[in-house]
Amino acid sequence: MDNSRYLFRGKRLDDREWVVGNLVIGEIGGCWILQIKMKSRKNRDGDLEISEKVYEYAIDGETVGQCTGLYAAKSYMGEGEEDRLIWEGDIANDEIGKGVIRYIDGAFGLHYLEPYDKDWLSTLLLVACGDDDICEVEIIGNIHDEQEAAQ
Repeated sequence: MDNSRYLFRGKRLDDREWVVGNLVIGEIGGCWILQIKMKSRKNRDGDLEISEKVYEYAIDGETVGQCTGLYAAKSYMGEGEEDRLIWEGDIANDEIGKGVIRYIDGAFGLHYLEPYDKDWLSTLLLVACGDDDICEVEIIGNIHDEQEAAQ
């Protein structure tokens, strides 16, 4: 199974840049993204040594979004596979209209903004994607960057 389905992203509090990793929510408030970087090497005896380093980033809890584990056909972020991952909070276009990726009632879907009102949700993204997990949507932005640009 693709591990990207368990990733979260959020905007760092210190520099407002996106960070991706494991989500931690504090008992008395606060959100963090943890990234674990692992290295392996052989020592002088030829034995394998593994080391890890944990990076912790305080994030704005309002910007947290889960990865759907699915890929957009096109994205403003770029052409690479990681650039085309679909995240909760992304703004996307498909053949029907423009909407926001939302997690509602146990599934991700495209919550249409145009031409429908905000109370109508499209078919589940998983159904709309082919066997290769590529959805016929174009990611054109995300709600958090759009809000910051408007301020």
